[in-house]
Amino acid sequence: MSPASRPMASTAEKTLPKLKDDRLAAIVAQSPVFVVHTDSSTRLLAAAASTATLLGYPAAYLAQVSLNDLVMPEHAGELQALMDRTLSEGEPQKGVIPFLRAEEGCCWLELFVQLAANPDGGEEPRFDVFGYDVTPWVTTERQLRDESRRDPLTGMSNRAHLREWMIESIDNGVASGKAFAVMMLDLDGFKRINDSLGHDIGDALLHAVGKRLKAQLHENDVFARLGADEFVLVAGAVDEGDTWDRLAARIIAAMQRPFSVAGQQLRVTVSIGIALYPEDGLKSNELLKHADLAMYSAKERGKNQFVFYSPDFEKVKAEAFSLEQDMLSGIRTGEFELHYQPIVDARTREVLAAEALMRWNHPHGQRPPTAFIPLAEDNGLINLLGSWALRMVCAQLARWDARGISLAYVGVNVSPVQFQNPAFSQSVMSAVRESGIDPGRLVLEITEGTLIKNPEQTEAILSRLHAFGVRFAIDDFGTGYSNLSYLRRFPISEIKIDRSFVSDIMESGNDRAIVSAMLSLARELDLSVVAEGVETEEQLAMLVERECQYIQGWLFSKALPPEDFEHFAATQEVISPKGRGRGSSLFRIF
Repeated sequence: MSPASRPMASTAEKTLPKLKDDRLAAIVAQSPVFVVHTDSSTRLLAAAASTATLLGYPAAYLAQVSLNDLVMPEHAGELQALMDRTLSEGEPQKGVIPFLRAEEGCCWLELFVQLAANPDGGEEPRFDVFGYDVTPWVTTERQLRDESRRDPLTGMSNRAHLREWMIESIDNGVASGKAFAVMMLDLDGFKRINDSLGHDIGDALLHAVGKRLKAQLHENDVFARLGADEFVLVAGAVDEGDTWDRLAARIIAAMQRPFSVAGQQLRVTVSIGIALYPEDGLKSNELLKHADLAMYSAKERGKNQFVFYSPDFEKVKAEAFSLEQDMLSGIRTGEFELHYQPIVDARTREVLAAEALMRWNHPHGQRPPTAFIPLAEDNGLINLLGSWALRMVCAQLARWDARGISLAYVGVNVSPVQFQNPAFSQSVMSAVRESGIDPGRLVLEITEGTLIKNPEQTEAILSRLHAFGVRFAIDDFGTGYSNLSYLRRFPISEIKIDRSFVSDIMESGNDRAIVSAMLSLARELDLSVVAEGVETEEQLAMLVERECQYIQGWLFSKALPPEDFEHFAATQEVISPKGRGRGSSLFRIF
């Protein structure tokens, strides 16, 4: 019953008796307290005048209602439970319960309920109920609790609120049988914006992203920011004719529009992973984990798309974890080694140089670099493996010199992650100094993408190592960026034509034209050229015709262990691998 609909007692109607203790009544009258005396059904038998003042009702009205009528309807059960405990335990009980005011709104009272004597001598229990207005305290507590459950930057829910909501959604799902979706969202390209333009711009962009994302939601959906540029949506039942994949598609489309931030037009896209309740999990942490796996799958597939969870993702993740553990073990037990593929003069076929290639002799069979190098880049082991490779190459060059096998240089592939490591330059110079070789005989092979990722930092690293004497080659040339200004800006001495152009050079006129253009460009810039992936005499002849200087490929030899490379360099004959035991490795960590 709302205050407006309650009957107001006239002056002729009965009023509640006053409290009999005059001293107590005098004290109460001067205090904004709630004091009533009730029977077991919560009917008011007596009340202090301050009670009517506190709630804003006429005193006569209180004579017509029960305590239950004054409580917010949804909290009536809490009041009854409080009185039941008082009766069953025989001890005073307390609780905080909201009461309706005569005007709009409510006030929160901290109630103290105790058993009172029955003046009629009957057995029906009576209760004395005292209350203090704690509305400011409850309001502040609620505000603090709400703030603790909100992301301060976007105003969205945070991780704590998300988990509360998911537990509630799961409970409701169990009760109603309704499914819901958990969507994990991660911005593509946000880190680049944050690093380039600063955290203030990044924060402003995240705020704008939050507003745009929330505009796509249904009323009962919950959006939370977990941190950085990662968001989670718990989407309940979709509208008729709608689906969760359509919702995900709308979010992706909305994110593709540019954001206007601090006078700049910024663009980011979003990758979304989706897990469904109950088929993909019955617990909040399980659903979040599966949505996260699906999101990473969306990233791996090219970003700016959504992917539904599949149990296969767990298998892939478990295999990657197992491989990572094997890699850690393999590093310590010497399973990694370097093989060397000859680089030959295109006309004379004389072995002039080599490229060092890493091999992993796993106990269950060799693992190709494509399987473990990306993983090493993700977990940071590439810095350790890369540093080891540099030391081994320089030491190997020195050993070959001592045995009369003189190579112009050995090329070493450098991972983008390794290149950006602050200790990279020092590790290169230390490897050269320890071996005593001429720095110019170490050629670092770097991709075009690595060069342009951070041009200023790249230029500083290359300039320092170039001054030291180390040389640089562009690996997989032609497969990266069309802007070739880096060939003028950076101290490059060699380009390596990617095997994808060489493999079709006989059949594709376009590939022949591209290779010819690369060779002409290299001559104009006074750069050496190595054509990779040469497998036939016809390919070799066509490259020689176009004045390619150096060749690398299976036409001559695959990558060989150091002792086999020595034999090939001396005889041009490859030792058959039959009967060869596993090569020993110099790389061990204790």
